[in-house]
Amino acid sequence: MLRFRKSDRCRICRDERALRTCVRRKKDIGWRCCNEMRIDRRCPSECEYTLKEGENSPLPAFRADSITEFNHAIKLFLDLWVSMPHSSLDGKTPLAVASEDGKRLLEWLAGYQYPLHFPINYLLGKLGLEKYPEPEIKDPETIARDYLNAVIAMDWQELRQFSINQDADEDLAQRYAEIIKNIPLLKKANHHNIIHAGIADDGVTAMVYTEINRRYDWTLIFSKQGDGWRLRQQINGTPKLFYELNKRHGKIAEYLSEGKDSQAWEALQESLVLYPDSADLYYYLGIYWQIVKQLDKAKIAFFDSIALDNDFYAPTFSLGSINLAQEDLDEAEYWFKKLYEKNSEDPLVLNNLGAAYAGQGLIEEAKEFWQKALRIDPNLEPAKRNLERHK
Repeated sequence: MLRFRKSDRCRICRDERALRTCVRRKKDIGWRCCNEMRIDRRCPSECEYTLKEGENSPLPAFRADSITEFNHAIKLFLDLWVSMPHSSLDGKTPLAVASEDGKRLLEWLAGYQYPLHFPINYLLGKLGLEKYPEPEIKDPETIARDYLNAVIAMDWQELRQFSINQDADEDLAQRYAEIIKNIPLLKKANHHNIIHAGIADDGVTAMVYTEINRRYDWTLIFSKQGDGWRLRQQINGTPKLFYELNKRHGKIAEYLSEGKDSQAWEALQESLVLYPDSADLYYYLGIYWQIVKQLDKAKIAFFDSIALDNDFYAPTFSLGSINLAQEDLDEAEYWFKKLYEKNSEDPLVLNNLGAAYAGQGLIEEAKEFWQKALRIDPNLEPAKRNLERHK
C-alpha cells in the first residue's frame, strides 16, 4: 500500500496533493477533486475557483493553475453541458440539436469566443460531429508529461529529444542520458502529477511544477526556441528555487575567484543536489578542478556541462583550451571548430583554432585564422605572437 504524508494529501481522495481549501467542504483538497465538485455550479461565489459566467460564451470561465487542470475541468463540464437545455436553442440541448441539424449547431457554436486551449474536438466528439484537423502543439506541460513518462519507462535515450540539446555529437547525447539516468529521484520515479504551470513575463521561459511519486517536488524549466518549447533544466524542489539560482551562482563564482576551494566545493555539492542537470554548475565544477590542478576531472566536468547545454560557450572554450595546453590537438581542434561554427568572428576562438592547426603542422591554415583574428582585434597579443613565431 502507498503511504502518503497525511498533512498534504487531498481530504477527499487521499491521493493527490492538497493545493487549496474548499470553501464548500471546509477541507484541503486537490485540483482534480475541486474540478469534480465545481462543475455542478454549487460552489459559493467567494471561492476563487467557482465557475464564472462568460460574457460571450455559452460556457462558464474556469480558473485553473495549469492547462492540464483547465482541460480536466472543461471536459468534465462538457460531459454535462451537452445534455443541458439552452434558451438560445429553443430550450433544446446541444446534443439534441446536433442530432437534428449539425450545421445549425456548428453555426451557433461559431458565434461565441473560446479560451485558448479549449478542447474543441472533444466537444465535437461528444456531439457526434466531425472533428477539425488540429496541428500538434507541444506546450511545456505536454513536454513535461512526455519527458517524465519516458523517465518512468526508463527510456533514457529518448529524453534528450525534449531538451535544448540538438548537437549531432553522439558522445554528448550519450552523456546527457547518463547524467539524467543517475539523478537519484528520477531513477526511482514511478508516478508524476502536474501541480502548477505557467509562462514567465518574458514569454521565453516556462515552469512546470510537478509532484513525483506522490511526495517529491520537482520543477522543469523550459525555454522558447523558435515556435516550440524545449527543456532547459530541472530543479529538485519547488519553483522558488529557480529564483535562488543566480544568487547561488554568484556565491560559487565568488568562492572560486577568491581561491576558497573548500567553500566552493561545499556550495557546488549542495547546489548540484537541487539543480542536478545544471550546465552552469558543471562548468563551475570544471573551474574548481582546474584550480586544484586536477585537469582530467576538469575536462570531464566541462564535457558534462556541454552535454547539458550544447551551445554553452564557456565550457567548450575551456575544454578546448585544456586540450590545447596538453597538446591533444585533435581534441582541441574539435572543440574550437564547434565554437567557430557559431562564433566565426570571435578573435579568441580564431586564435586558438589557429594554434590547434599550427600544432598539427598546418601553418598556412593557422595563419589565415590569426590574420582574421587581428583584423577583428588588432591588439590581440596572442595572435600577434603566433604570427611572429611562424613567419
